Amino acid sequence: MTTTEELIKKTVDNLVKEFSSFLKTFTKNQYIFYDFNDFHYVGIVIKGRVIEKLISKHGEEKTYLNYRQYQMFGNYKEIVKISRSSFAISHSTTQILLFPEKIFIKLLESREEIKILLYHQLLIDVNKLGHKFEVLNFESANKRFVSYLIRMSDIYNSTIINATVEEIGQNISTTRQTIHKMIKTLTEINLIEKKYSRIRILDKEKLITLRDNLN
Repeated sequence: MTTTEELIKKTVDNLVKEFSSFLKTFTKNQYIFYDFNDFHYVGIVIKGRVIEKLISKHGEEKTYLNYRQYQMFGNYKEIVKISRSSFAISHSTTQILLFPEKIFIKLLESREEIKILLYHQLLIDVNKLGHKFEVLNFESANKRFVSYLIRMSDIYNSTIINATVEEIGQNISTTRQTIHKMIKTLTEINLIEKKYSRIRILDKEKLITLRDNLN
């Protein structure tokens, strides 16, 4: 059975072949856009990672969302009317398929696979932001972490979660030290295993049971 990740990868790989002239390379910490509201492109990360940061009224910066390989970012003005004060930079040397907004809209109107790609990305964004708001429910860090693993597994229809400790911490508002402790505990009881920036769920049913019993 083809997974969602495999379908997304196939779609993006085909787009790279067809629109190779739109493939741009950014060096580490290079600005991709300075102002979200003036960004008239839709980007798909081919290699590396993009970090979007919000700017407060007082000029303070805070990470908003991370975009990894095969994920999309941009101001979808024709679809969702959104305005925010933010900028985006490359985390490392990053390759991006950068579509001018008008061309992307034409593709969206004519190709079903592009609609699926965008819908998938919006779902990811909503769920990532959902984790940030979970903090307001005063759930323990342990429950937020376990819930994050389960939700990411559901989104990607996979037992593998590709995320760094830093990214997880940003999503669930928890320190790296706390996450390391939780990973160690769940590994010791054989619920997950971790290698580099990849976490594999070994027993999802037990993980769900654990989540439901955490405060």
